[in-house]
Amino acid sequence: MTELSRPARAPDVRARPHADRSAIADALRTLAILAVVANHLIEVSKPTLGGHLLHFKVLGIWGVSAFFVLSGFLLSPPYVRAFVGRCERRPSAALFLLRRVLRIVPLYVVAVVVSAIVDLCFHVERVTLKSVVAHLLMLQNFIPKYVQAINGPL
Repeated sequence: MTELSRPARAPDVRARPHADRSAIADALRTLAILAVVANHLIEVSKPTLGGHLLHFKVLGIWGVSAFFVLSGFLLSPPYVRAFVGRCERRPSAALFLLRRVLRIVPLYVVAVVVSAIVDLCFHVERVTLKSVVAHLLMLQNFIPKYVQAINGPL
């Protein structure tokens, strides 16, 4: 049989990293993220819109809750399979956390630095080196004066 006459092979489902994920749950998680973004946009535009959209703030509360529930649902199958014995190897929590940190922290640092630079243009008195460091170390919520020092209300 020549290369051209061979029947095409079906793709190997195991080769896809997220083959067991639910498309519906991923779509709902996307809606939850959009609800949180909408909530933040409403909060920022409050002075412009005169507060007419404030009754939609519930979207943000729903979005955060739905995102965490759906994320837990989507991340649990490998651990459940290992627990019930359908998988020889248990997933590595350390590797999972390392991947998350490497995925989230660099973008977080960029967001903090860009926000601090933009805020310096408009709110010079609010942004200090200490507030930037508190945000970079993710400690701003423990120091009340730094909670909204960067990217706070306009």
